[in-house]
Amino acid sequence: MEVREVREIGKQWIHEHRAEMPGYCGAIFQGSSLVMPGKAEWPSGSDLDIKIFQINPVAPLFSNKLLSNGIVLDVSCCNFETLSSTRKVLAAPLLSPQFAKGTPVDDPYGLIAPVYREVKDHYREKKWVRARLRSMYQKARWSHDVIINADKNATVFDRILRYIGSAHCTANLVAIASFQNITLCRCFAALEGQLKKCRAADLHEDLLGIYGWQDMSADAVRGHLRAMHPLSERAIERKKTPYWGHWELFPENRDRLFAAAEQLIDEGHHREAIHFLFLMHHFFMSAIRKDGTKRDQSRYWPLFEHLAEEAGIPDYDACRERTRRSLFLLGKLHAKAKELTS
Repeated sequence: MEVREVREIGKQWIHEHRAEMPGYCGAIFQGSSLVMPGKAEWPSGSDLDIKIFQINPVAPLFSNKLLSNGIVLDVSCCNFETLSSTRKVLAAPLLSPQFAKGTPVDDPYGLIAPVYREVKDHYREKKWVRARLRSMYQKARWSHDVIINADKNATVFDRILRYIGSAHCTANLVAIASFQNITLCRCFAALEGQLKKCRAADLHEDLLGIYGWQDMSADAVRGHLRAMHPLSERAIERKKTPYWGHWELFPENRDRLFAAAEQLIDEGHHREAIHFLFLMHHFFMSAIRKDGTKRDQSRYWPLFEHLAEEAGIPDYDACRERTRRSLFLLGKLHAKAKELTS
């Protein structure tokens, strides 16, 4: 299926369901679909990201993944108030790239198009690039501090996932300076390409070394991925209690996650895929931890422990030590990103 056909599926879903959303005032596409040529083949590991805007929503805002005509849609809702200040949009590292490309998918009252126009006009101005970079750097620093000073009652599982979250923020610093969309799956693969372009590939290797991923082989990473297949099936069977990421658990989306990870490994980005494997473990193991039996937990928990051990973070002390070491490199990446904005 071509990208333009996938976009039409997204538009059709919006038109069919917008009346069900109180205060609905428009929708946009976001993520990797914004930069894909219309006639290109839709990647098997991709979903179509849709952001819905509502004025004074009466129902809780939600994020959800669903299947429409064979395509996984990642639908999130947002209060239109988020767009009330174009200056805030321009300074937002996750939101502004979505308005720097394309046009609104649906804008029945003409409220979203002016935001697109103004963001496109000023998106590449140095002061706004620096503002976005500063925001992401502060988030990365905060993430590092949270790990170093983590609540002693937090589980090893939660602490390791916070560690992976801080790695994600760190990897995205150069993406912001390079005007790249920030993606969850490919952030480290993208970072490698960006650093090579600015002749700083050694920073990427240093980062992988600090995180403990530098020496992992493609076979080892693929083995960890394949070991997750029965875990994912059991998680989908057991899931009852909501948690962050529970919307990822249905068969078609599970297949998409595995396809995205396999693609990274096939491309030679097996080390960069480890970050995504930890996220997949979160999606699946959280269902087992909340709704699985003791037998489920004793069967599948060692898969997570094995990945954490091979990635050099078998316990919280290892996470904290690697986080402290990565603070220095975070500063170097921040400096390189600022250099790109000069």
